[in-house]
Amino acid sequence: AVASIFPAMGDGMLPIAFFVALISQVCCIIGLFLPLHKLSFFTLGIIQVFRMETGVTHMNFPEESSTLCKLLIKVSGADSLKWCLKLHGSLELQETAQLMCSPIASRLWPSLCEGLQN
Repeated sequence: AVASIFPAMGDGMLPIAFFVALISQVCCIIGLFLPLHKLSFFTLGIIQVFRMETGVTHMNFPEESSTLCKLLIKVSGADSLKWCLKLHGSLELQETAQLMCSPIASRLWPSLCEGLQN
């Protein structure tokens, strides 16, 4: 009679273990699509000129966060700053790093290029 008790005790653990593993995988998949952190860049401490959200493989730049780009293009009139307008929507981290490590961008935000490479 004692031998028949032990197999019955382990039968309830298998569905519980599968349920916990399933919940864990669902949470991991949800976490892949959530932003890891959000950054805002300000000028004069009060005017937001740039905003980005960093995910696991992508960076998201909201449309309204390109105020600085529009201002720089208006002031300088330089066509070389047109890359700045590409910074909206969702971009891959590698693509963003290539944009930010260009000579012009690295003069504007020197630490951003370094941060995207690490």
